[in-house]
Amino acid sequence: MTYQEQRTALRRLLISNRMFLALEAMEFAERYHTGRRLDGSHEFSHQIEMAEILLRIDALPDRDETLAVCFLHDVREDYGVRDDVLRVRFGGRVADAVRCLTKTLSPGDIDPFRKISGNAIASVVKAADRIHNLGTMEGAFSLTKQKRYHAETQDQIRPMLLAARARHTCRQRALTHLLRGLDRLSPPLDLRIGA
Repeated sequence: MTYQEQRTALRRLLISNRMFLALEAMEFAERYHTGRRLDGSHEFSHQIEMAEILLRIDALPDRDETLAVCFLHDVREDYGVRDDVLRVRFGGRVADAVRCLTKTLSPGDIDPFRKISGNAIASVVKAADRIHNLGTMEGAFSLTKQKRYHAETQDQIRPMLLAARARHTCRQRALTHLLRGLDRLSPPLDLRIGA
């Protein structure tokens, strides 16, 4: 399916399911993501494919807000969209989750993975982000960067998701589903063949 076909199908799905916040976030974020990914695909295909991962989860609460965060997760970090703009346009819960997902270099910031695990929506979106990146990195990332991504997944992302699953009981099933997807792409040492 082409990027335009994916985009059109997703827009129709959001409209038919009355997820208008997500639809607005999709259209807002797409205006910023106009370049190409390392693999040559349209830059915004990352967010669309993350949304497809999230939409496969039956037990996903707050779908509209979660998808809005999915579409917006890089706009502050990559394009400098201010927190107050997101807060006014998409609400506090969406803006808070996007803030958690934004890498900052401010002194005194808490560990980014602890910050993400403390936010139910951000933890789910981070899992989908990592799953998509792991699934598309071959041929786009150097072997060194791929190894670094796998190590970070096991050392930081997976423990963060386990902590989030324990903390956010309403998202346990969704996070369990996402952890299984993560483990298929980057198995922990105890799940690897021959370990």
